[in-house]
Amino acid sequence: MGTARARLKRWPLNARERALLRAAQEQVSRMLAEGVTEQQQAEARAALEAMNAPRQGALAFPPARRA
Repeated sequence: MGTARARLKRWPLNARERALLRAAQEQVSRMLAEGVTEQQQAEARAALEAMNAPRQGALAFPPARRA
């Protein structure tokens, strides 16, 4: 049995994704340092809620079973 670090797999990010992640981290750092307005907070909450919304509602009836 190896160490926890040996069992971890690398997260396969390409250069573009890595750059986007770094930009997002810098933006969050800037926001924490400078503060945000109430409107910016509301926009961020709305964006997070939109990501969590289901794409399709639940079915009204159970799917038919195959024989």
